[in-house]
Amino acid sequence: MTENITSSFAAEVLPSDDKQWYPARCKAKQSKPPQFPPGEDIELWLKHNAPRTFQQLADVRYSLYHRCSRADFAVVRADDDQFYLTGRRSRLRVINDRARHYLLGQLRLLGRRKKWISALPRTKKPRR
Repeated sequence: MTENITSSFAAEVLPSDDKQWYPARCKAKQSKPPQFPPGEDIELWLKHNAPRTFQQLADVRYSLYHRCSRADFAVVRADDDQFYLTGRRSRLRVINDRARHYLLGQLRLLGRRKKWISALPRTKKPRR
């Protein structure tokens, strides 16, 4: 058997009790609050960048459906779901599919209000 032997360990190697021997925590930077409340940024973007003609409405809807640039509306992809839509005056960050569909719905309502899109679905005329 082995006997318990005290090691020849120097006490100078350990830091003294009055010093901090563990790493200090890094303080995380606080994120800036959003410039506009999340529920209002799409409406605000539409207020300043709303399509003026039926062709512009078609262009912005095409850009949203296919996530590509067309005419006055430029699309820059950030992630798989996220992209930036740039209009005449400002840029909108679309963060997911729900936001994209919400924007498409608002554009559809705008087109109906301006009578660009008829409220009733088109039906074929019956043959005689």
